[in-house]
Amino acid sequence: MLFYAVGSGLGAIGTTATYAVAGWHGVCMLGAAMSLLALVFWVVTVRSMPRAASCA
Repeated sequence: MLFYAVGSGLGAIGTTATYAVAGWHGVCMLGAAMSLLALVFWVVTVRSMPRAASCA
């Protein structure tokens, strides 16, 4: 639960700072960048899984 709270706090700080500098357009771009980062992380971790575990 600690990591959820820390992540939420960092997200709020990052979004607030981005909004102050770039407005809603910047916040939307930040959200898109985080989503892309999560997708890349998922692809990398799926590729590194053993073959037997991915067939289950």
